[in-house]
Amino acid sequence: MICLHCGTTVKKSGATECPSCKGEFRYVSGLFGTNNVSQLLQALEDCGQGRIDADEVKERFGNFLEVWDRFAEKWSLLEQSVPDRFRMPSELEAVYGQSLEKIEEAVEQLNSAVAYLESLDELEKGDLEELDTSVRMFSRLICSSGAALFTKLESRGGDFDSLLEMFEQY
Repeated sequence: MICLHCGTTVKKSGATECPSCKGEFRYVSGLFGTNNVSQLLQALEDCGQGRIDADEVKERFGNFLEVWDRFAEKWSLLEQSVPDRFRMPSELEAVYGQSLEKIEEAVEQLNSAVAYLESLDELEKGDLEELDTSVRMFSRLICSSGAALFTKLESRGGDFDSLLEMFEQY
């Protein structure tokens, strides 16, 4: 996890504080543990309660996007959609295609949330609720489709390393 306050890598699972800047990480309802998504939701909650302002929310989203962009660049997702990036034979498409489509839907959900946030000067209660919903939807889609992808791979006798090797061919 990356601290969205200062950008420090936090290796301790379930950390409640950044070792560098002492920024707080709280558990967020509906998520497992503390992670980058929980930090986004925490920022939205903190803004709604007046602990931080809209600029701080935008800064944390920006820090999250830096992490996301590194991931997307590694997987060549900046230039093309997830299904296009992992174009595969029809027999594999039948097995993995739906999960890849859901990952693409998650990416679109995140992009939509970011565009919405960038269009706002102030964050009203309704804006915070809409952003919270979008971030949670992104998290649900990315986690559930990733889990489905790995489950399907394992059922076919593969493992995580096999998935990475398979997708590096495409």
